[in-house]
Amino acid sequence: MSKVRSDSVWARLKPEQRDQLMVDLLEKGSSLAEARQMMGSQGIRTSEAALSNLLSRHGLPWRLERARERAEESAASLPADWDARKRRGFAQREFELAFSELSAAEVVAMRRLDLEERKLRLTEREVGLKERRIALLESAAASAKSKLESIKKKGGLTADTLKQIEEAAGLL
Repeated sequence: MSKVRSDSVWARLKPEQRDQLMVDLLEKGSSLAEARQMMGSQGIRTSEAALSNLLSRHGLPWRLERARERAEESAASLPADWDARKRRGFAQREFELAFSELSAAEVVAMRRLDLEERKLRLTEREVGLKERRIALLESAAASAKSKLESIKKKGGLTADTLKQIEEAAGLL
């Protein structure tokens, strides 16, 4: 998600106002006209189009955060003897409840977020593997350099030392 414009409705709202607006729109089912009137009563001038843009841009991330918070609160209230699998299942049910009335576009957006997160994890794994490969190559290069220095001190190139150089360089 790109940076929020400083003159946007979202940026002008305090966090508690954002939460109240989202609760009104997403959970209570208030119309954009009702939300605009509520905002006007708080001294915030806006249009229904701006609220529609706000809802399409921030609605899903807000729902995700809200579901995450509810799952954490619920997990904290579970009995201490519940195992991790039961806790994850309970948290999953909280997410299912939070998203039971999603529109098709919101479901697609949520799937995209999930795929982007998986792609990021895969990229991080690939970077880790490449870093490990580089470390191994650096170690092999240091070992080869060490062997070459040792051969140089012994007095030069013979058929045997040439074979050792090739082995150290990994050519065989």
